[in-house]
Amino acid sequence: MREYDMKKLLVSVVLLLMLMWVKGAKNVQAAVSDNFTKIVLNDGRSEKVESGQLVHVNVELTGYQKDKLKSDDSLTITWSESDKVQAKGINKTKNIIIKDENDNEQKVGTYTVETNRVLVKFNNKIEKYDHLVGQLTFDLLVRNSANDKQELTVHAGKIEKVLTIEPEDKEALFTEIIGKLNQHQDSIAWEIKVNPDEKEFLGPIKILNELPEGLEFNKNTVGIETDDIFIELGKKEVKFDQNKLLISLNNKGRSHRTFTIKYKTKVLEQKAITGINKIQLEYQLKNEDKRKSSLYEGRILDDYDATFVGIRSESNDEMARRKTLEKAEKDRGLSILFSKLLKLLDDKKDSQQTNDKDVEPVKTLSKTSTPESTFEAAKDVNPKELSGFDKKEQKVTHSDSSDDTDLDEEDDDIKSLKHSSTKEHSSRSRSGKLPQAGERTNGILSLMGVFILLAGILGIKRKFSK
Repeated sequence: MREYDMKKLLVSVVLLLMLMWVKGAKNVQAAVSDNFTKIVLNDGRSEKVESGQLVHVNVELTGYQKDKLKSDDSLTITWSESDKVQAKGINKTKNIIIKDENDNEQKVGTYTVETNRVLVKFNNKIEKYDHLVGQLTFDLLVRNSANDKQELTVHAGKIEKVLTIEPEDKEALFTEIIGKLNQHQDSIAWEIKVNPDEKEFLGPIKILNELPEGLEFNKNTVGIETDDIFIELGKKEVKFDQNKLLISLNNKGRSHRTFTIKYKTKVLEQKAITGINKIQLEYQLKNEDKRKSSLYEGRILDDYDATFVGIRSESNDEMARRKTLEKAEKDRGLSILFSKLLKLLDDKKDSQQTNDKDVEPVKTLSKTSTPESTFEAAKDVNPKELSGFDKKEQKVTHSDSSDDTDLDEEDDDIKSLKHSSTKEHSSRSRSGKLPQAGERTNGILSLMGVFILLAGILGIKRKFSK
């Protein structure tokens, strides 16, 4: 093969490998970005806002075993911008906390809200979880400088959500309102940024805030910040009327400049946290011949860490330990069952023996008896020596043949008596070892039941041991 052809072949192989690597990288990135499953704007209440408003964004993130997140994975959330519509992320770095099935919490990463994107990063602890689900929350401050409605699109992986922004009044004094809730959720710090466009206005400017239900003013916290210098306002500029606040400021040193009104409110009811705080401005621009009133809405920043719910994956040691405990528990259950069964059989046997003892034994009468026993019996029957039952000797004549016969009969009777007594004793001694009436069948059935139960238990145990 010529040298030119060899170089051509090597270049082709290198290009093919690079193409395969790029394609694989794209597939991996696509698989990771598929973990984004849903985008919700303003808690689902509305996807249409006024220019200058704060927009809450919730992005749902779900991870499964097939596309588990790893420590080197990074995810990005972005939004479209143009010359006419702008969206600024409220800068903040938040932790990603996972709570497992045992309510144990662990930090698995962070996500940083930047001006034009949200960057999500994980540490190596994320790999300990097979499944997880949760939401990444952040806020955008949007503005539409066009004369008509504009759309802004939020992108997270393959999913996206469109937000419609109404045009702003070009002849208005633009204002941005942000509320910051503290960690105890019992106080909100409000920041009202007035005149970021640095327009010129005439005469005094008034700011009226009527709080929603569930909030209360902290009267000693009202002040104004200009060029990073904060000054408390006194009774001359500030007036309270129950849940209403009126701030009156002159234009001296404030026209052509941006300033921020700051104060705090107490949270009396938790439902007020999700409410909208409306603030009204009264002013007169330089080129206007009369005063103007503009109404703005303020929302509370979602300033908390993201809490996910996750199912922790088992290590090999944990899996082996769990299986050992499960097997021991099953063996313990079978052992308890077998012990109860044996106790039940023993109780049944003892009960049957007790019933057999309560039954009186049948007396066996011998076929022959001695004269002494017959006489004693007659004596018991005739204690008064009645006639016919006396004990006087009576002379009876016998022939020789009859005497011999009687003697022979007596010998036979004695032998019969001894033989009968021996048989009776032998029968009684063996009767205790033989089953009683009905006992033989039950004993056989009980014995068979034990063997069948033992075979079943061994079969079940072997099945679970596998």
